[in-house]
Amino acid sequence: MFGGEFSITLEDTGRIALPRRLRDLLENDKVVITKGLDKCLWLYPTDEWEKLEKQIVRSTSPFDDEDRALTQRIIGPNHEIDIDRHGRILVPPPLRIFAGLNRECIVLGQYNYIEIWAEDSYRAHLEESEEAFKAARRKLADRLKRESDYDSPRSGAAGAGSALPGAQG
Repeated sequence: MFGGEFSITLEDTGRIALPRRLRDLLENDKVVITKGLDKCLWLYPTDEWEKLEKQIVRSTSPFDDEDRALTQRIIGPNHEIDIDRHGRILVPPPLRIFAGLNRECIVLGQYNYIEIWAEDSYRAHLEESEEAFKAARRKLADRLKRESDYDSPRSGAAGAGSALPGAQG
């Protein structure tokens, strides 16, 4: 679904123009925007938001402090907003403040949702999360290898190695 990294400008009015490539993937002119887990905003198509919101509500309890903190951070601040005829959205002031949005922003496609970052925050986040990225890359390589081993028509070590790119069978 959504992919790509785009540099955009936050207008003085608090509006941003969604990149056409992402806008064209939206099925209607409404989206839901909320706080992300990092110092960014999450923008969801309304149908994807409804699925996530139901999953969160079903798996949390208002009587658990951690669950409540999660729903207060993600569900509480959400806004359904319109995309205007110019492809722009108005980012509500409390969300602009939360994400530290200034003039230069990054819009990042994340498969079924979009992240909106202040450019400086995004660059800092990439640097700060480098170790987590390296660990995730190793975990992904292990998962892909296990899937490859499982899908391989051969058995044993030869079968496992033959499913990897460039391996000799």
